[in-house]
Amino acid sequence: MKLEWGFDRFIHTATFCDPSNGYRVDDTCVLGAEVVAARPERVTGKGEFFSVTKEAPPSKFTWKIGKFSKRRETFIQSNIFCVGDHEWRIELYPVGTSYGQKNHVSLYLSLANHIAIKGRIYADVTLRILDQMKDRHIIAKDNFWFDESIARHGWSRFVPLYHLNRSKDFLLFKDVCFVEAEVRVLGVANAL
Repeated sequence: MKLEWGFDRFIHTATFCDPSNGYRVDDTCVLGAEVVAARPERVTGKGEFFSVTKEAPPSKFTWKIGKFSKRRETFIQSNIFCVGDHEWRIELYPVGTSYGQKNHVSLYLSLANHIAIKGRIYADVTLRILDQMKDRHIIAKDNFWFDESIARHGWSRFVPLYHLNRSKDFLLFKDVCFVEAEVRVLGVANAL
């Protein structure tokens, strides 16, 4: 049914090109693939069925956060929005979490509804803090697997606090911050 399989973002270009990592030696790279073919009736153990979402359009949700500088919560979350059959929220930590704590704004996308046990959702995620004056948004993008055990993905170091505070004229115009999530569900995997 599917003639090719792979990853759109397998390794960061800077990591790949850095000679100290050993991926490129003398401007040469060796690639390989391991393919195991088996008949379904002979497969034992765990398995899952992955259904690809054909031409799923991305869905955008924009969240307006007012009185941003006066917020004292360590964590704020958006209203629920839907993409496909799934409910999502944006989570923002104004003074960071994990590796970004106290020096960055952390930004995540999380599932708001429960996934069927052993089910997983593969999604293309773009999160933005919008520049309200020009088109210089702060953007992060990646593909993630969401499931019952890991229902949240994002960036603990989304934007440095000093940059956000220095950019009040366009990122926090009139103390309002706009955060946008663009989500496209690429497929769903369920246990066999």
